Formats: sequence, structure tokens, C-alpha cells
Amino acid sequence: MIVLYCPDEASASSVVEVLASARLRFKSAQGGTGVAQDRRGLQLELLRDRTRVYVGELPATAALRCELTTLVAQLLPRHLTANLIIRPFVPFDDEPS
Repeated sequence: MIVLYCPDEASASSVVEVLASARLRFKSAQGGTGVAQDRRGLQLELLRDRTRVYVGELPATAALRCELTTLVAQLLPRHLTANLIIRPFVPFDDEPS
């Protein structure tokens, strides 16, 4: 799983909208504002702080995180990736380092 740290709520909402419309297999997650569902898929969740987006599944291998990072970078328009920080998911980590 990767975490996308967005600069603001508008950017985070746009990121979720673009990824959800990419016809990837996403499912909603518990406790967030999950966006799309499929029979089997990756988690796509806009967190309650509305600036972080989780993408992927747990447990995740380094290879899967690398693939997700590449995919996200390819799908999102440049104006959204310019201020986006992408990090591997770390439980209880609130801020990018």
C-alpha cells in the first residue's frame, strides 16, 4: 500500500476522482470515504483528514508498491503530481518524512 500526501483537500479529491475513473479494480475501505467497489480490488481511500489517499492492499511487497507508484504517476495529470508526496504505507505514520 502507498500513501499519497496531497497539499490540500481539492487536490486529494481530484486524485481520488482520477484514480477511480481509471477503471482499476478499487474497493472501498472501512473507516474512510471509499470511492469505488469491485468484486476484488485494491483499496482506494480518502482519509478523514481529506489530504491523504491510501492506494493498494496490505500486506504489500516492495514490487507492488513500486508498481502502484509508477501507475499513479502515469495516471495523474502533471498539475496533481507536482506537489504530491508518495510514500509506502507505515502504520501510525501521520506525516511524510
